[in-house]
Amino acid sequence: MRLFRALVTMLVITALAYVANPYYHLYRIGHELAAGVMVETSQLVDLGSIRQQHKKSAARDVDAVVGEGQDAVSGLLRRGAKALTDAGVDAVIDEQWLRRKLLGTPAGSFWSRVDHAFFESPTRFLLRLGSLGDDPVHAYLELRDWRWVLTEVYD
Repeated sequence: MRLFRALVTMLVITALAYVANPYYHLYRIGHELAAGVMVETSQLVDLGSIRQQHKKSAARDVDAVVGEGQDAVSGLLRRGAKALTDAGVDAVIDEQWLRRKLLGTPAGSFWSRVDHAFFESPTRFLLRLGSLGDDPVHAYLELRDWRWVLTEVYD
């Protein structure tokens, strides 16, 4: 009976630690952003992944406008638009962009903007900054090597 209690206690503690872990990482991300720490080199934020997600979204938008045609003109338009959007995303999405999205104003508070923060799946955590009616920012953390990393930010 004592072994069973010990096992149940360990399972409960492990589950609580797992549930609390992304909130701790959000605290660290908010603290680093407010303190002006370089998030480009942070282990908590993957700016490359955030840029890649925006490039994919732009490519889908281009495909919707240009169409799926295989002719030379649509291929040329798609390649030109891809080059322009890739360059634009790389130029726009940087640390300052991330701070503006997550903190709002330069003196903004990260936690005062959090409206929703909970698991979307066991390895994906959703963060919503602002209420649904006020054009919120959605951010996703992904579990990588037992560490939660900010990988996506959307308007």
